[in-house]
Amino acid sequence: MRTPIAFLALALCLGSCANLTPEKRDLRGALQLGMRQLDEDLWAPTEDQFSLGGEFVMMSKENGLGFESLVSISADSDEIGNVDVTATTIEASAGVRAELTGQAVRPYVGVGVSLINAEIEAESGGSTNSEDDTSFAGYAHAGIEVPFAERFYLGFDVRSLFGSDMEFSGVSGDADYLQFAVVFGASF
Repeated sequence: MRTPIAFLALALCLGSCANLTPEKRDLRGALQLGMRQLDEDLWAPTEDQFSLGGEFVMMSKENGLGFESLVSISADSDEIGNVDVTATTIEASAGVRAELTGQAVRPYVGVGVSLINAEIEAESGGSTNSEDDTSFAGYAHAGIEVPFAERFYLGFDVRSLFGSDMEFSGVSGDADYLQFAVVFGASF
């Protein structure tokens, strides 16, 4: 039930943003660098992952509502005995965003849907075994952006992914996470 509601909200937001003239919209692109905490029970010892993402935002300057999309990757490697373990995720997401406009600091919130692929790879003695799975999920995030030098901004973002469903070698789990990221972006 959550997915159809999220797609409806996304479609309504895209429809309203598509009609904005260049003077009434704000287009932004950003780079996110952060740390992602996955479930320790399934992902240990690779649950603390470095993340890198690229974000696109289209906002209405009039009402502070808009569309956002993000593509990100995360990874961590560690050893269990003589086995090298690497875990990676690749995620694409899209959703709606609301922010306070006309302020020196821009607080915002966003929600939407994600498609996440997670892979676990184990290597020992020249032999490699890997498994991956893909799932839809929901996300919510909030943060602040501080504009500087006319077109640029620096910010901080807290993001949560929830509702994913994964299975690796018969073991059920998820790729849900909590992420803290620094954001550096520019308006176009």
